[in-house]
Amino acid sequence: ASLVNYALQDVVTKGTGTGAKDLDRPVAGKTGTAGGVAVEDRAENAKCGGCKDGSATLTSWWTGYTPDLSTSVVYRAGKTGESNLDDYTDEKAFFGGTWPLKTWLAFMKPALEGVDKSEFPEPDADQIKDTTTPTFTPSQEPTITPPTNTPPPSNTVGLLPVAAAL
Repeated sequence: ASLVNYALQDVVTKGTGTGAKDLDRPVAGKTGTAGGVAVEDRAENAKCGGCKDGSATLTSWWTGYTPDLSTSVVYRAGKTGESNLDDYTDEKAFFGGTWPLKTWLAFMKPALEGVDKSEFPEPDADQIKDTTTPTFTPSQEPTITPPTNTPPPSNTVGLLPVAAAL
């Protein structure tokens, strides 16, 4: 848990959640933005073969916490929650580090008024020293070779090949 806190504090100190510094206490958190095609644009998107794919911000959030309180703010727009949030801001897009974070601050400041500042527990220094940014290395896909001396079962109708199910 202390390593997660350590990593998510970086979102606030030097990432997409720097606005949370305005809380003036230790904060960790994560922004989020999900794009897609707004419900109002789906008919046009179908006609143009996907020209509107990813053109709208459909969901935007900020989840932030101190050692004393955790709160999440999620924005969705429209009657079905599938309209474009970008229409509600003058910013480049309705990112999690903008309106959701501002809303979070508007709640957290009064909620923590009078609460002493607490610090997050420090992670073990040996766990974080000399670390680099992690990279993703895909694993090798398993190779499935059926035995050559065994005939396939006779009742395979409707079954997926093992490799397709992985």
